[in-house]
Amino acid sequence: MSIAGNIRAYIAKLPFDQIFSTREVLHYGKRSAIDQALYRMVENCTIIRLAWGLFTKNKNGIAIPSIDEIAAAKSKAFCKSNTMHGQDAAFELKLVDSGNERTIYNLPGSSSSSFMCVVQQHRVYTKATSARRLVDGDKRVGKVIRALWEMGPDRINPSVMELATMNLNRVEMRNLWRAALRVPQWLGRHTNHALRKLQE
Repeated sequence: MSIAGNIRAYIAKLPFDQIFSTREVLHYGKRSAIDQALYRMVENCTIIRLAWGLFTKNKNGIAIPSIDEIAAAKSKAFCKSNTMHGQDAAFELKLVDSGNERTIYNLPGSSSSSFMCVVQQHRVYTKATSARRLVDGDKRVGKVIRALWEMGPDRINPSVMELATMNLNRVEMRNLWRAALRVPQWLGRHTNHALRKLQE
C-alpha cells in the first residue's frame, strides 16, 4: 500500500472527534511524502488542520475541538501535558481580578514556545515551568499551589490563604501540607499555618 493509502487507512479507524498528530504516522514513510499526503487530505476536506501537525477527521456538523483540547493534544504529541497557568488559577480561585490576557499553559521543560490554532486563528503560548510548580497538575491542590506561587510572598496573607483553600477537603489540605517540601520556604510556611488552623 502507498504512503497515502496507509495514512488514509489509519485515519479511517479513528473516531471522528479524535485529534491525531503527524508524529502518529511518521512510520509510514519519508517526512516529505507524509506532509504532502496530509496536505492533500486537508485540501480535499478529508481532514481538518487544527494546528501545525494536528488534525481531525472532517464530517458535516462535526464540533471543532476547543483550544484547551488542541493545546493538550499538541503537548501529548511530545509526551508532555499542559497545566493551567498560575495567573489563571489565581483568577479561578478569585484571588486576583483577572487572568492572563493571552492563552498560556504551564509545561514541563526548559524552553517556552507558542503555536497557532489554525481553525480559531488563535495563538497559544506554553511557558516552561519547573517540576516543583507542576505538583498535582490541574487537581485542586495543584491549582492552589501554582496560584499562590504566581502571586508571590508579598501578596499572600491569612485571608488570601483562607480564600484559596476554602474548598479543599481534609485530604487535599494534607496534600497541600505535604507539598511544602517542594515549594519555596515562604509558601511552605503559609501552607503549614493553613493546616494548623484546620486542626484547631
